[in-house]
Amino acid sequence: QGEKDVVLAKLADMKAQGAVIELGQSYIGAERLEEMRKEFLRILGDFHQKAPLKAGMPREELKSRIKYVAKGKQYDFIVEKLVAEGTILVFGSMAKAPNFNVAYTKDQQKIRDQIEKELLAGGWSPKPMKELCPDKKCLAVLDSMDDCLIRLDSDIVMHREYYEKAKALMLAHAKANGSISLAEFRDMLSTSRKYAVALLAFYDKLGITLRQEDVRVLTGKE
Repeated sequence: QGEKDVVLAKLADMKAQGAVIELGQSYIGAERLEEMRKEFLRILGDFHQKAPLKAGMPREELKSRIKYVAKGKQYDFIVEKLVAEGTILVFGSMAKAPNFNVAYTKDQQKIRDQIEKELLAGGWSPKPMKELCPDKKCLAVLDSMDDCLIRLDSDIVMHREYYEKAKALMLAHAKANGSISLAEFRDMLSTSRKYAVALLAFYDKLGITLRQEDVRVLTGKE
C-alpha cells in the first residue's frame, strides 16, 4: 500500500506540473499526448486532401490508422480529450480537422441544396436513392453531406433532422412502454413499413435497440 501511495503522489505531482494528463483511470505523458494530436491531425489532413468532398473521415477508419495507442478505453479517452479541447471535431460516425470545410463549386452547391430540399420535403418517407441522385455527379455531392443526412441503408438516405426526431419519438415510447413494435413505430411516423424497418434496423446496428421477437427494447445506449 505504501508503494502505491508513493506512485500516486508522484503522479499527482507530475499532473500538477503538466507533465502527465489524467485520462479516466489512467495517465498519458504530455509529450505523448502532443504526439497524438499531431498524428490525428496528420491522418485527418491526409484524408481531407484525398477526399475534399467528404464531410469527414469515418471514425472507425481513423481509429484503425492511429498507431501506438491502446484501442480500448484509452483510445476513447484520448478522442474525448481532443474533442473537448477542439483539436478534432466529431459528428455522428465522422471526424474532421477543425479548419476543414467542404468547398463546393457553384454547380455542386446547387446540387447539395436540391438534395437537402428533397430530403426535407420527404421527411420520414424520402425518395429512393436512384430518384434522389440519378448520376455520379449528384452521388459525389451526396457523399459530402454526412453533416446533414443519415444513410440508413444502400437505398435510403434521410435528413438528419428527421432521423433525430424519429429517434427521440422511438426512445420516448420505448421508455414509457418498455418496448416498441414495428407497427407502433410506423404509425407514429405516418410512414410506410419500409422506412420504419430501415430506421429500427439502423438503431439495432448502433446498439440503441435490441430486437426481441416482434418488438424492440432499449439497451441503455443512446
